[in-house]
Amino acid sequence: MAIAQLIPPNNWQLLNNTELAKFISEEFDTSRNILAAAKPSFPSNAFAVLEYRPVGYVDVAGKANIDSNAVAAQIKEDLQILSNEMQLSAQEALRWQGFVLQPQFRMQEKTLDYGIAVYFGQDLAINFYRSVLVKNGVVTLTIVCSDKDAVQLDSSWKIQIASEMNYQNYRPGVDMKAEGNLDNVALMNEIM
Repeated sequence: MAIAQLIPPNNWQLLNNTELAKFISEEFDTSRNILAAAKPSFPSNAFAVLEYRPVGYVDVAGKANIDSNAVAAQIKEDLQILSNEMQLSAQEALRWQGFVLQPQFRMQEKTLDYGIAVYFGQDLAINFYRSVLVKNGVVTLTIVCSDKDAVQLDSSWKIQIASEMNYQNYRPGVDMKAEGNLDNVALMNEIM
């Protein structure tokens, strides 16, 4: 295992290498470091991606909590900017609905979980995020679904980090240090 491995719930299937390459080329910028993707075995347009971002070591010693109000305000602003850039009408605009899972950071696992609901026009999309801090960045699972899919971010979603990438293996002066904090980790996640 190079960086991390995704272990989805039993009712989801990991894409094989050929399917993954096709999925990335059709849905994403190929410069992104997507490690794995999964789709449900039940009828749905939902999907999950595991992505590595080498943003540097995020020091949580000084701040291990999330300012969810600041995160929500920034997401609302970003959605407005994106709607304007895409020249969407008021009926088509991207609109913040709220958190479906309040941000929670588990210090021992160095893991941030949260979920958001966003309207794309009249359609409600749910994005769940599980970000695991590693020695030189973040490995993030993003689950994209609709409110009708009954998908949850729970313990059945597992991310296995390669031992050499563990947060505790940070080497000061060798590994890059991130400029941000946990709020920044939450805000780097894309809304899909």
